[in-house]
Amino acid sequence: MNSNDEPIALGYKYEELEEILIPTESYNMKIKEYQEYSDSEGCETIKEAYEGLGCSNTWEEENKSLLLSHMINNKLIIMNHNLRTGTFLYILK
Repeated sequence: MNSNDEPIALGYKYEELEEILIPTESYNMKIKEYQEYSDSEGCETIKEAYEGLGCSNTWEEENKSLLLSHMINNKLIIMNHNLRTGTFLYILK
């Protein structure tokens, strides 16, 4: 709370998101799709299958993006863009 007894939101930068990202039901369904693809390609891990696609992101980056986007879609996190600084902050709801 601030001095006016108003709640203060704690914003996280993209680099800090590992602290708050959690799997959602929709995320788990997407991971299941990745696992099915991985299995169909004969890969031992999702990481191996994903990185075999030749994408520019690593599996770790893709997974973080999936966690974030599914939390945003499920309205568990909101994103705030500070236009003066160009900073994006992610806030738990």
